[in-house]
Amino acid sequence: DFAHPEDDLSGYRLVVAPASYLLTQRSADNLTAFVAGGGTLLVSAFAAAVDEHDTVHAGGFGAPLRDALGLVVEEYRPLREGDEITVDLIGSDATNPLVSRDWTEDLALDGARPWATYASSPEGGPEVGTPAITRHEHGEGAGWYVGTTLDVAGLAPVLAAVYADAGITPASTPDGVE
Repeated sequence: DFAHPEDDLSGYRLVVAPASYLLTQRSADNLTAFVAGGGTLLVSAFAAAVDEHDTVHAGGFGAPLRDALGLVVEEYRPLREGDEITVDLIGSDATNPLVSRDWTEDLALDGARPWATYASSPEGGPEVGTPAITRHEHGEGAGWYVGTTLDVAGLAPVLAAVYADAGITPASTPDGVE
């Protein structure tokens, strides 16, 4: 389903909020209430940067979702062409780190726990060991934040954890569907 962030979300266990650069306070309040009420929220990088007037929110980037996500973004760090950064899942014995080639963020945690950290960084990138993906318990639910961009293979373990958190078993994808 597609739903506006101000819609009634109570019928969902999981809400994915991609590309939410412009987010009104009303939308953020609704998403925060969704998490507090037991929902699982997944928010992608560069979210809640500005309000409906294209003005940075008071409190900084991502501030309207601070309660739901347990963090704010201190700085955006787009990568230069040709640069890449690796991301390690905390507690994972995976031999293939996740890779980002275009976007990273410096996150200031306010209750969120790192789920993945930056494992390498080009000059000007975030510090190695700082959070890249987080999970935050708020009320009865959880807010996830992916502060970098990942390809489909990189998103797979993240989505698996988020689905499990929400108690969802996704249907298999038909052949030929990306």
